[in-house]
Amino acid sequence: MNIYRVQHSLFDSTLPRIILRILNSGNKIHLVCRNTDEMKHIDNLLWTFSKLSFIPHVTEEDNFLSELQDVIITSKLKNADVQYINRSLVFICHEMVKNTLIQGYQSIFLIATQNMSVEKLKKYVECVINSKKAVKIFTQTINNTWEES
Repeated sequence: MNIYRVQHSLFDSTLPRIILRILNSGNKIHLVCRNTDEMKHIDNLLWTFSKLSFIPHVTEEDNFLSELQDVIITSKLKNADVQYINRSLVFICHEMVKNTLIQGYQSIFLIATQNMSVEKLKKYVECVINSKKAVKIFTQTINNTWEES
């Protein structure tokens, strides 16, 4: 599991870059938000983050064949989401990470603002996912560089 601790003021500019990095590694994405308001914000963000490009995607409210889309954005994660299982799972909030619902995803990412210490965040995630898998934490500096913790 990779955790990206993002500077709060840089969240909207950083999230699309992380999503593009995951897509460029060959993975499709299931992005899980806290609620529909956050989902709508990210939906808009992915269409408008750059004057020259955008990230094609659908939300749970769209009427497109989700299996044909590289990025699917939902406001919750539930057992019925097995249709997304061969994707990378991306959480926007650490409280959304639940062990019973993450089995079978190719990889798991957590993108969160820096409101929790590295130690607490790592301990929380390791406890919740109950796994021996390595947890890597990357913290964004004020200079927009990354440090691995």
